[in-house]
Amino acid sequence: MIAPPFPAAGVVFDLDGVLIDSESANVESARQALATFGVQIGDASIPLIVGRHPRDYLPELLARHRVDGVDPREVARVQEGTWRRLVEQVAAMPGAVALVRRLAAAGLQLAVATSSGVASARSALQRLGVAQAFSALLTIEDVRRAKPDPEIYRLAARRLGLAPCHLVAVEDSPHGIAAARAAGLACIALAGAWTPAEKLAAAQVVVQHLDQVPGLIRRLPGPLPPGRQKA
Repeated sequence: MIAPPFPAAGVVFDLDGVLIDSESANVESARQALATFGVQIGDASIPLIVGRHPRDYLPELLARHRVDGVDPREVARVQEGTWRRLVEQVAAMPGAVALVRRLAAAGLQLAVATSSGVASARSALQRLGVAQAFSALLTIEDVRRAKPDPEIYRLAARRLGLAPCHLVAVEDSPHGIAAARAAGLACIALAGAWTPAEKLAAAQVVVQHLDQVPGLIRRLPGPLPPGRQKA
């Protein structure tokens, strides 16, 4: 297994829980939407939610609670309204803006690979003032299969024109880590309130703060041969 510092020409960030502190909005909007349909979820359901899109986890939650006759798409529409209201209030993760600017200044290619939709992802990056630092933005709308499937990370490598082995992912959930590792990327995991370090063991390194990330990456000299991994 490759050990840090990871040789890399680019870094691919998850968004929710890595660049913006939005996992609480994701969990709370799911709770409120499901409650509207008479479903009360507890802490045991949180791992199904964190790092994923409602289109993927709502059917699972309804099935887990044996709810019949409720269309997950209707629940998702209710959740969307709550999510949009809550996500406008979220802040950047500590150190996120400084990290993005530092890596971009060092000449690394940057991308976002998120399970959020494109509109909310673009809005978040613009609010942080770092949208121009990213060469590629990949969202749930770009893929057929969401994380933990590696499709989004393979696509990120293609968009950046780099081989997966020349990229490092920064993730905060087991689903995201699995996707990045399956695509051939090294992975740094950020522990947090929703995903403690013990749940992130599949990553090569787990950090407690984003300011630890630069010391774990060694920039490869360019130019590098383009990636040829198929999405």
